[in-house]
Amino acid sequence: MNIKMKKTITNQIKTSRNAGKTLIMAIMFMVVSMAGSAQTVSSYSFTSFIGTPTDINGLGTLLGSGSQDDMSYTVTLPFTFTYHGTNFTTAGVNTNGYIVMGGSSTTFYSPLVSVPNSISALGGDLYGSNSSHRLEYLTSGTTPNRVLRIQWSNWDSYANSSNEYTFQIALFETSNQIQINYLAAPGNIAHTLQVGLTGATTADFNARTTTTNWSATTAAYTHNATCSYTSTVKPAANLCFQWNGSAGCSASFTLAPDSLTSHHYTITPAVTGVAPFTYYWSWGDSTFDTTAYPSHTYADTGLYTICMRITDATGCQSYTCDSSYHILRTQNTMAYVNVLNTNITTGINTSETSLAAISIYPNPAHSSIIINANNNALNQQLIITDIIGNRIIQKNLTALNNIIDISSWSKGIYLVQVKNDKESVVKKVVVE
Repeated sequence: MNIKMKKTITNQIKTSRNAGKTLIMAIMFMVVSMAGSAQTVSSYSFTSFIGTPTDINGLGTLLGSGSQDDMSYTVTLPFTFTYHGTNFTTAGVNTNGYIVMGGSSTTFYSPLVSVPNSISALGGDLYGSNSSHRLEYLTSGTTPNRVLRIQWSNWDSYANSSNEYTFQIALFETSNQIQINYLAAPGNIAHTLQVGLTGATTADFNARTTTTNWSATTAAYTHNATCSYTSTVKPAANLCFQWNGSAGCSASFTLAPDSLTSHHYTITPAVTGVAPFTYYWSWGDSTFDTTAYPSHTYADTGLYTICMRITDATGCQSYTCDSSYHILRTQNTMAYVNVLNTNITTGINTSETSLAAISIYPNPAHSSIIINANNNALNQQLIITDIIGNRIIQKNLTALNNIIDISSWSKGIYLVQVKNDKESVVKKVVVE
């Protein structure tokens, strides 16, 4: 299980009076931390291709046929299936185009929004209406390489009986791989459908979205994202979506207040995987950034959740939300958040991280710091700034051990940067 950690730090409330009135305004950041030992579905890698799926129409164990509206069936899995680090032996199969690991579920038309532990192939308001509409499952292969296929044959969107699509969800023994196979999609009724996975909570998701091409879907950044289905925008025959659960990447970050400057905060990210990475920062106020180290200013009071999603070079994705401060303020000033490039990104492509071996101690510090440089950092540029960018020191590193007097510095967070023409390393130092 994920270990959820939440801390709340409240700044001291200072009361200012203007014409006998007290104005107290608040910006609150809420933690939804997904760090922990258990794997998240957001870290699963994704790929799509045209495959050769096995059509089991009329061959499997029949769950339902004919009138099949808003119904759910429980299937005992033929093998233990590990999903986001949790072992499951049953699955609920819903007529609305999705399954739920661990048993049956209440019917929903947006499973990625409402249903934890769901695998959604075509999540929406679907049904079967005649005997050619079959919902069934079949196990093939031998231990330890069996495959369970759950198939919706000639299925329809609600109130249409045009045999719009045949699709299946396949679960693979041992590898715990997940496939969604679209065998046929002759329907022309326009609607939107949900495709993807949810973990132990719906805050952990791995979804796909498109409005133009099912063979070129993109990662969704909200769990209410959909794929458009029209007469011209639909899955190609035998299109396969595949997720692999190996923990190939991870994303996390920490938020800290700047004790030097009120209403200023820093985010320190840490990601692992195969470089290069792409980033998506969601600030919780309907704005976002796609650079690795952005900054953001909150102009209004409110309750905000900051989230980060990364995708590595293999397609592995990881998603985390971590904003752990409730911040009370006494004046209508803006709150500023800055994402630090502390060079703690870990990946296979590490040819340009030679400066990363520098160390700084003690940290936190009171009267002095020692910057311990390696040979690669000698004669490279050293820049130290405060959290809002005021330059304190700029010089070249001329020794392996460099003592910096900080006795006159104000308390707060400082950024120590060492750079050359090819790379730049930033370390954070706290002065107490």
